[in-house]
Amino acid sequence: MRYSNPFLRLLNASRYSLSGFYYAFKNEQAFQYECVVFALIAAVSIFVPLTIERKIILIFSWLVVMCLELINSAVSKELSI
Repeated sequence: MRYSNPFLRLLNASRYSLSGFYYAFKNEQAFQYECVVFALIAAVSIFVPLTIERKIILIFSWLVVMCLELINSAVSKELSI
């Protein structure tokens, strides 16, 4: 379905992305572990006396790990490994 309204396209793309995250969290055990670790890192980074730049680097580096896990899961599922 083609949407002429850019807001509707953004809304649908966001909905599809969130459903993918929900599927990964529901079905991929490694992604569940990484979400728990991310929550712990985010919570601990509030209390650890680091500069804001280092906190951002810490959080974004773990987000990269989570993204790579999603790519790994997608490739594994596609190739049935």
